[in-house]
Amino acid sequence: MASNSEFILKALPYAKELKASPSQDIVDPGEKGGKAYYLEKGTVEVSNRIEDVEFLVAIIGEGEFFGETGFFDEGTRVRNIRAIEESIIRIFDHEAARKMLKDNPELHSMFLFTLAKRICSKFRRMIEESRPLDSYAASLTSGTAKKYNDISQVPIELYSTELWREAFNKTEEFKTLMYDLTNRIQFMPPEVIPEEALMDCHMIITTANQWLQEFTDHFQDSNYFKYVIGYIFKEMFPYFMRSNFAQRAYFKPRGYAGDFLMMEAIYRNQPMGEGNLGIAIDYSCLQNPAPAAVRGRRQVLRRLLNEFGTKILKEKGRLRILNLACGSNRELFDFISDLPDTRGVEAICIDADQEALTYTSREVDTFDHDASIRLLQDNVVKWSLGRRRHQIGTFDIIYSSGLTDYLDKRLFIALLNKAHEHLNPDGYFIVGNFSPANPNKAWMDHILQWRLIHRSPEDMDSLFRQSAFQELWRLDSEELGVNLFAIGRKKKEEPVG
Repeated sequence: MASNSEFILKALPYAKELKASPSQDIVDPGEKGGKAYYLEKGTVEVSNRIEDVEFLVAIIGEGEFFGETGFFDEGTRVRNIRAIEESIIRIFDHEAARKMLKDNPELHSMFLFTLAKRICSKFRRMIEESRPLDSYAASLTSGTAKKYNDISQVPIELYSTELWREAFNKTEEFKTLMYDLTNRIQFMPPEVIPEEALMDCHMIITTANQWLQEFTDHFQDSNYFKYVIGYIFKEMFPYFMRSNFAQRAYFKPRGYAGDFLMMEAIYRNQPMGEGNLGIAIDYSCLQNPAPAAVRGRRQVLRRLLNEFGTKILKEKGRLRILNLACGSNRELFDFISDLPDTRGVEAICIDADQEALTYTSREVDTFDHDASIRLLQDNVVKWSLGRRRHQIGTFDIIYSSGLTDYLDKRLFIALLNKAHEHLNPDGYFIVGNFSPANPNKAWMDHILQWRLIHRSPEDMDSLFRQSAFQELWRLDSEELGVNLFAIGRKKKEEPVG
């Protein structure tokens, strides 16, 4: 049987030719099927509109077929397909297929086989990711933290150890202080909880956090540690579950703790919880260094986008940005709102969570601007591993603010290499990661079950050196030093000769 390139060259004369200009519609929703399309030149995008929000489904490059299912079932098209740039599309209808069968049965067989194979590939992906968000959460290597639901007998000798005595005394002290605070504020109207009471609650939790971190650092290698940390969790858990923040972090309703709604709650910084004690605990949770660093992260990214983006706009007159695991895109729209002229800005925002993209369109992209914003639902981890074939082109800035905390070394380097591949020469890759300076690590690990991979400046430097970037260009952080920002830059190719 002929090779794929030979097959295409022989098949193209049977197809009609369509020359499409940028933004020209090729297929409209509602259009009758019965045609398959081959992109001979250019790039096209496939989109789907859900209510009033348009999502990118795929970006297709040269040498790709699309519309295969409609060729066979002749059903009504449900997606819009338009050209991104000057494109040449070849259209195979049933008349073309019948002529191909008459002239060259082997070529006709290869044509049908190619279309059927592509359909099978698409349906296999749909089956594997029937719930895209669950698939995304499962692909985050440390995103499935173990909860304390196993039962094992506590060694009797534990109760005579220093480890147990310290844990018991500190936990009882925490509970006593919380009990006293509850008695003070439980009958107050929520809107008049004194600031003094909120600060007292924050001091109780901050002290407990500091002790828990020191306790973990000192005793985590002990054979008894798992029993003691389970006891601490059991005693403190009911208090923290009165906080909306802590409850969402622990139960992970969207599959992982750092979803876009969690980030939005951190940005709003408005305490909510069960009763007055829940509000007070939520207040403290939101003021803790880790959530405060997330708010700081947004401001650092805004600053970096301004620093690099305005420079590129001035030099080129255009700026292409790719935001990976984008969430609600707050920092991107902060940057856009800072620009006096947004006509040269184009951004593609990728997230596995369709609701995050819908939220961006309805709640964040709410002011007038001329930037081109395209929302693409996909799994960034699998994109990093080369399991997605979107022809998204190259970018001047690629960034990801809260993804790599979940990725092991192998996946982190794969993300670096894929970002490098899609950067323009002199382009910037910005990646945020929690650092070991996070004083809330033990609390997040053992109470909230929100386990992140914390990386030092040395860790980030080592990862960049093992990637296509070859070196870390620059390191930044928000003011607390809890969130690091590693910046890589793609070198220009040296001229030959």
